[in-house]
Amino acid sequence: MAIIEDALSNLKSIKKMIPQYGKEAILENKFTIIERLKNWQWAKGIGSDGSVVGTYADSTEGYAEADNVHNSHLKSGGSPYNFYWSGDAAENLYLKSVNKTKGTFDISTIAAKKRLFDEEFGEMFDLTDEQNDWINENIVEPYMAKKIEEKLFDF
Repeated sequence: MAIIEDALSNLKSIKKMIPQYGKEAILENKFTIIERLKNWQWAKGIGSDGSVVGTYADSTEGYAEADNVHNSHLKSGGSPYNFYWSGDAAENLYLKSVNKTKGTFDISTIAAKKRLFDEEFGEMFDLTDEQNDWINENIVEPYMAKKIEEKLFDF
């Protein structure tokens, strides 16, 4: 019965560590999380609420070609904004903070770009529900499961 009592005791300490494990999972995978925002939301013109924030005018592709923008064909009329022209906002994304009490994190970029995005498009720096679900299922939950398994029988 000592093993069961030790395991139950470990469960109590593990429960207290759950918020810390979540924070560790986010910090250790911050680059993957930022890539999800850039490549699975912004590249598709999707805001934090899951809707397309705008589309390019018919003339945009010509301006992009004249400005030597890489992949200017992705800026054809009616295509959703992909937020790559100079790349400043996307290339300077970083994990600003992790709140382990609330189980949340904040992503940001250059202050002036963030203000511009916020004013023009609304909230763009939070992940959609779909991307949050992906982060939870593929990063946070497996990380926590591994930590719990390691600690449960650590006596």
